[in-house]
Amino acid sequence: ELLTKPEVTRKAIMNEPAFKQFFEENRKSGHFTNYSKIANGDAEFFYTRLNQGWLLTVVTNVNDLLKPTKEHLRRIIIIAGLFSLSLIFFSLIFFKIWKGETRHLWYFSISVAFLVFSNIVLIWYLKINSRYFENDYSEVKVLNMATVSNYVMERNWKLKQINSSLKAIQIPTGIFIHNMEFVNAYNVAISGKIWQKVPDSVEVTDEVNFVFPQAAPQGITVRFRPKLKKHINNYWLYRSDFNATLRFNFNYLNYPLNLRKLNIQLKSENMDDNVVLVPDLNSYDFIQPSLTPGVSKEIYMPNSEVLSSYFTFDEKNFYTDLGNDDYRGLKEVPILSFNVLIKNVILNPIIMNLVPIFIIAIMAFLLPFSVTKKDGRIIEGASLNLIQAASGFFFVLMLNHIQLRNNIDTPGLTYLETFYFVMYFMLALMSASVLIYMKTTKFSVLEYKNNLIFKISYWPIFFLCIYIITLIIFL
Repeated sequence: ELLTKPEVTRKAIMNEPAFKQFFEENRKSGHFTNYSKIANGDAEFFYTRLNQGWLLTVVTNVNDLLKPTKEHLRRIIIIAGLFSLSLIFFSLIFFKIWKGETRHLWYFSISVAFLVFSNIVLIWYLKINSRYFENDYSEVKVLNMATVSNYVMERNWKLKQINSSLKAIQIPTGIFIHNMEFVNAYNVAISGKIWQKVPDSVEVTDEVNFVFPQAAPQGITVRFRPKLKKHINNYWLYRSDFNATLRFNFNYLNYPLNLRKLNIQLKSENMDDNVVLVPDLNSYDFIQPSLTPGVSKEIYMPNSEVLSSYFTFDEKNFYTDLGNDDYRGLKEVPILSFNVLIKNVILNPIIMNLVPIFIIAIMAFLLPFSVTKKDGRIIEGASLNLIQAASGFFFVLMLNHIQLRNNIDTPGLTYLETFYFVMYFMLALMSASVLIYMKTTKFSVLEYKNNLIFKISYWPIFFLCIYIITLIIFL
């Protein structure tokens, strides 16, 4: 009835708000934006009218269409920086700081610090809400069956250059992830299901016909539990539960504002068979990356958020025939990767690292106010007390810094780690300026209104250092 009587379908669809707009517009084709229950967010509805009142419709999640590129983010950051610089020059004139009035100098200092801090917050906001990830152009992203066909066709062409009888054997493979947990900075424990549809023409010697090349080297890190072996039409369906601890090469330079890509690689056990593992796209209801196909919606990751998932093809050349002198196939071994893009939840790093840093920054800012002079002589405060306070702050920072390095065992620096170096610099600068101010009267800059120049410069210098580092890393 639905096929032969379009008016029945029309009546049913009119009760769905997301589709009602199709019939409210009189255009032959077009598109509109509406909420999608499946996408759990806004989606773009593209449609065109066919014969006998039918509509052909394509629905795409907005997140899969509107992805700001790195160049787009860079332009926003530069425009915001130039606008803030203009406001700083305007406030310089507005407060008439050349007159040296203390109140206006403090107003100017607070304005500059606030503007620089606002730019830092803007960059953070853009990075937190960005889904941009540097693509590896050696990979082939799979979003439809045409991509699979083209990849296999190209590989068959390469095989025929070696031997006209060679042909790639396709084994559709699917994966579903139940849970993930970051064991440490580079190892991830993953549990889920994997299935394969092995054609009857392929001789099977084991129920598991693939390996995880990224398996962590410590002990037995991959376990399979075969659950199903069933013959369907012209293939055998093998399904297994698995637990694996895999090692990934994450880049922690942008931590905690970085995106991590888990490219779970699957490779055929034997490169001599010319087997190509291809994604079993037909087994997924949806393959749009933002709908996270193959990843459980109930996955529990308190410090991370799954953004998207998709398959890619890649090839690895071992530059060896692995001892088979008779092998005449391709040495580029095909790799099927299931990619999961993950974003950090930055609340914990902020509370554990940035809050202590800013508290110490405030306390260090107050120290110079405890030292004043009258007629060139110190009337309160002592250099020993100042050194002791600075040493205590340094010790607390160093302990937090060591803990951060232990949690993220990375060979390079991280963005979050640079905040500690900025605070080390500010403690050294504060100690030096106050001690020189206490011991001598030779420097007129320090003597001006009881070291006022350093006091009003403290927060602008602090935020400017962080802003410059932020630009260098993210711009």
